[in-house]
Amino acid sequence: MVGQVGRLELASGSFKPICKALDAPRHVAVGRDGTLYVSLAGETQQVWHLSPRGKVRMKYGRPGGRPALGKFDPTG
Repeated sequence: MVGQVGRLELASGSFKPICKALDAPRHVAVGRDGTLYVSLAGETQQVWHLSPRGKVRMKYGRPGGRPALGKFDPTG
C-alpha cells in the first residue's frame, strides 16, 4: 500500500486503491462529496485534489516545494 490512497472496508479489512504511484502521500482529507486532498511529502511537495475515483483535478503548490528558509513566495 506504499504510495497509494484508497478505501478500507472495515467489515472485511480489504483495501481498495483509488490512486496508485503517489509520491510519498502523507496526509489525506476527504470532502463531503468524496473528493480527496492528499499531501505529498516526497520530491513533489504538493497537495493534490483527487476525484472520488482518483483522477487528479488540481495540484496545489510548486512542484518540488519551496525552500524551508528564505523569502515567502505566494506562488508556491
